[in-house]
Amino acid sequence: MLFILSEVTEIEMRYSKHIEVFLWIVIVVTAFPIFAGGKDESKLPERVKIIQTEDGSETKSSSVEGEVVGIDKDFYILKVDGEIKKVPWKNVRRIDGFINSGDMLDSSAKKNPSSTQPISTTGTRSVIVSRIFDDLSSRFMTYSQRELLVVFIVDNSPSLQDDRQVIGNEIDRIINLVGNRKVINTAVIGLNEQPVLKLSLTRDMALAKQAIQELGTKGSGTENVMAALEFSCRTFINPNMKKIFIVVTDEKGDDANKVEAALGLLKKNDVTVYVLGGEATFNMSDGTETYTNYDDKGHTSSRTVSIDSGKESAFAEIIVAGISCASFYLGKGTDSSLTKSGFGPFELSRICQETSGKYYFLKGPSYPAGIIKNYTPDLCSSEEYVKLNKKDTIRSVVTGILSEFNEFRKDEWLNNLPYYFFDQATMKNAAQSATKAFAKIKTLIPKMEACMAAVDNNKNSSDKRWIANSRFVLGQLYRAAFLLNQYTLCLQNSLNKWDASRPPLQKETDEYHAERYVIDLDDYRESSPIDKDSDVFISNAVQIFQKIVVEHSNTPWSLAVQKIMRRPYGFTVKRERIKKSPNYQGGKKY
Repeated sequence: MLFILSEVTEIEMRYSKHIEVFLWIVIVVTAFPIFAGGKDESKLPERVKIIQTEDGSETKSSSVEGEVVGIDKDFYILKVDGEIKKVPWKNVRRIDGFINSGDMLDSSAKKNPSSTQPISTTGTRSVIVSRIFDDLSSRFMTYSQRELLVVFIVDNSPSLQDDRQVIGNEIDRIINLVGNRKVINTAVIGLNEQPVLKLSLTRDMALAKQAIQELGTKGSGTENVMAALEFSCRTFINPNMKKIFIVVTDEKGDDANKVEAALGLLKKNDVTVYVLGGEATFNMSDGTETYTNYDDKGHTSSRTVSIDSGKESAFAEIIVAGISCASFYLGKGTDSSLTKSGFGPFELSRICQETSGKYYFLKGPSYPAGIIKNYTPDLCSSEEYVKLNKKDTIRSVVTGILSEFNEFRKDEWLNNLPYYFFDQATMKNAAQSATKAFAKIKTLIPKMEACMAAVDNNKNSSDKRWIANSRFVLGQLYRAAFLLNQYTLCLQNSLNKWDASRPPLQKETDEYHAERYVIDLDDYRESSPIDKDSDVFISNAVQIFQKIVVEHSNTPWSLAVQKIMRRPYGFTVKRERIKKSPNYQGGKKY
């Protein structure tokens, strides 16, 4: 099952008539400061990293880094190590700006901007961790208590093996920086399905270092962060020490739904929580993590695993799943297809904010801190979030649209439009379901258009995050209407040609599966049916997406749009007969 709207970071499209104009608009707007002799890092840094395909392949990619020196109609021109390199536009998958320095993202910045400490985000893993510990040490010095109780709650997943080693190596920095003025008592908890006390309270930091580095990688795969926080609250109850919990994990936690109960207990015990973790995925929980794996013989290999990174907000604020059809799926969770949000997962970020702590990235953030801070999500309770939505007209409209959209998706056929057909009846049912979905989408579009008109007339009526959300949702609705209409037209066109003169579909044999009709992606206008609605919807979608890239550059909204607009998105129906695998026997694979 795959998506028409689907995960916004996974579906990409190419529109031959509009995309060339779109690219040139983006090039002129973002590159102008460079060619004019100015330096405006909020638009496009002087150095960029281009992710490109290899020989047109969508599964193989490489990157090139260098200074922007020019652009022509066919190439992006970079200066790489003193040499000029041309990257064909047709091969470009993504363009990233370098982050030279900036603030380590503080999830409490929206609540308490003065708490943000400038920290460089460049350098190796050890440099980043050392700067985190420097910042932690400066915070430790502000506590009135002389004795500190510092509990490390550490995930033992394989993906954090390198980070645990670095954290252990750098832990002495805390003693070196605050040891003369504070007495530090430390303990180590292993983060698993059940919390495990790996090191009881001690003042020997060498033991803490050893405990963190020797946690191992044989966990259950379940990380109950809230349970570990509650366990630590009940285990370490000394009222004379300032209690500080430092959580190290790259996931939101499998019991994240218990955040409010854990938060209540933390506040009751006056605990401050700091988290060293990763970025949440933009508006969805699925994420990936690449790490170095070490086997028993000391050999290393790079591995990428799926993780539950959590989303940055309490609820999805854009359409992240749509009408399903396998033809529209382009590889969920593969390499870098998922867009980072620029923030930590909601639940852990909320705990940091509410306990006067801080969320640190173990890897440099994906976007400049000076820009992404304007898009900070609300780290409030669900009840408070609903109240905020009701108070703000734009938020109210957007969340209402999302609710209606999700409600009509409950129809089983709408949630799984077929992409292959053995008979006319199935094809007719699919066309009818797509028509039904298309009609519903058309009722939602005027509501979002009115909302966007209000935004354009008064851009101060809501914060940047919700302006970006509302524009993104409208673009998604236009694109959904276009895709559904094209899907329906394609099937109807095929049904009109389905007559006795066509050779019958061939039946299954020992060597081949039964022949079938398959709806497949194709370039719009080349072989897809066309009508006035399709032209209007896709033109409107492209205009909306252009505005997002220009108005919200260097944000996940802009990056997601660039990914969306790179794939063919017309349709064609063709006959298909697949040869059986040698291991296929009697309808089963062996």
